[in-house]
Amino acid sequence: WVYRGTNDGMGRIDMWETNVFLGEPDPGDLNVPVTGLVAGVQYFYRFYAVNAFGAAWSTEPSQSFFTDPTPTVRTDPAERIGSVRALARGYLLSAGTAETTARLYWGPADGDTNDWAWANTNIYSGYLTAASLDTMLTGLVPGTNYFYRFAAGNAFGVAWGDNTEAFTTASNFVPADLDGMELWLKADL
Repeated sequence: WVYRGTNDGMGRIDMWETNVFLGEPDPGDLNVPVTGLVAGVQYFYRFYAVNAFGAAWSTEPSQSFFTDPTPTVRTDPAERIGSVRALARGYLLSAGTAETTARLYWGPADGDTNDWAWANTNIYSGYLTAASLDTMLTGLVPGTNYFYRFAAGNAFGVAWGDNTEAFTTASNFVPADLDGMELWLKADL
C-alpha cells in the first residue's frame, strides 16, 4: 500500500487522506503514478506492507514533495474587435507557489512561444492570483491581422497558453448606400 495526503498521517492508517493498493510488487524501488494533484501543494506519502509475518510502515519519517509550482495560463479568443482596438482575452489559472509575472505578447506576426519574436509585450507583475488578464489593445491599424498569446512565469519556470489567438481589425471606412448616394462613414467600434 501507499498512503498519501496533504497532511502527514505518520504511522496511523486513519490519518491519511487516501491510499492505493500496489498488489504484490517485486523487492526493490517502487514507482507509483499519481493523478488529481493540485499545483503548488505539498503532499506526504508513506508505504505500508502486509505479509504472512505481519504489517509494517516504511522507515520514518514520511516523505513529501511539492507539485509543479509553475503558473498556468490560458489564451482565449478576442472580443470587441474594432478598427483600432480589440480586447485580447486570457486567464491566469494558477499563480504557482511564487511571485508571478504574466505577459501578453502580441503583434502582426505569430511569435509562438518565443518571447523575442513578438512585436509588443504587456507586463502584469506582482504576486498575482488566478484572475482575468483581459487587455484592451489600442492604436491598432485598421484592416490588419493581429496575433496574441499569454504567458506567466515565476522563479520555478514559465508557462505559455496552449494556443495563439488571431483577429483582424475592421476596415477604417464602411460604405453605405443612401437613395442612390454613397456615403462613407468612419467609426471606431
